Amino acid sequence: MQKAFTPRRVEELRDRVQDIADELLGPMLARGGGDLVAEYALPLPSTVIAELLGVSVADRTRFQRWSMSIVSAEMSPGGMLRALPSVISFVRFLRDLVADRRRHERDDLTTALVVAEEAGDQLTSDELVAMLFLLLVAGHETSAGLIANSTIALIDDPAAMDRMRGGGTDLSPAVEELLRYAGPLLTATERWARIDVELCGARIRRGDLVLAGLASANRDEGKFEQPDVLRLERDPNPHLAFGKGIHYCLGAALAQLEGRTALSSLWGRTQGVRLAVDRRAIDWRRGPVLRAPVRLPVVLDV
Repeated sequence: MQKAFTPRRVEELRDRVQDIADELLGPMLARGGGDLVAEYALPLPSTVIAELLGVSVADRTRFQRWSMSIVSAEMSPGGMLRALPSVISFVRFLRDLVADRRRHERDDLTTALVVAEEAGDQLTSDELVAMLFLLLVAGHETSAGLIANSTIALIDDPAAMDRMRGGGTDLSPAVEELLRYAGPLLTATERWARIDVELCGARIRRGDLVLAGLASANRDEGKFEQPDVLRLERDPNPHLAFGKGIHYCLGAALAQLEGRTALSSLWGRTQGVRLAVDRRAIDWRRGPVLRAPVRLPVVLDV
């Protein structure tokens, strides 16, 4: 899987990502605003990952709906039960997609996964479905959250907004800082303790579920000077928005490209961005994993 998301392979997508951003932003600029999530932040990364995997345009709305239901589910028996129909529908869709690529190979990542062998070990159908599930959900929900959260953070900080709009800010460190300051992931994926351990005075027993708070770690005053201040030029910036070690985000380079492209296009083609609703009226996603607005009505000054 890493071969499909190397910086070199991702760089080859730069022009296509820019074209998608321009196509989505054009109508919003013509109207002077709209819902930044539904019209820009969400369709940009979802189009990119869907095209990579060979998911048809007609199916993208469905997988976005299933994905939103799954990542917004509360971690309770009732919450999991309410999300179950979306999980079942999504898995059924992916099994059909894999079966289709076994019969009809195409020039897409799904076909590559179907035919791929690493050291003679071919992926099973269950492994393929699990990987596609992860790529489709993580491949757009988190990037959409980054774009929307970053927009809110910049609106909240007029000085930072002016630097972005003026073009004098290096977007690579700026996006890294926005990932730290306003990253969409609240927690890492689940870990279970392999041995009994004591951590910061807390006793964790073998088999206990551990949820690492990424949002908290990224505001650690022991690691970051003025952690609650947005500093677009922050360097070094050892944030954990993409995780660490063997669990480091597979699509980090793609997410960074999408973030840079979306934000540079938005701020480069407008004189300013304003909320079209009261700041307190923003409707945020529910659930313990993802923090991002459900809708973000904005006014674009052109």
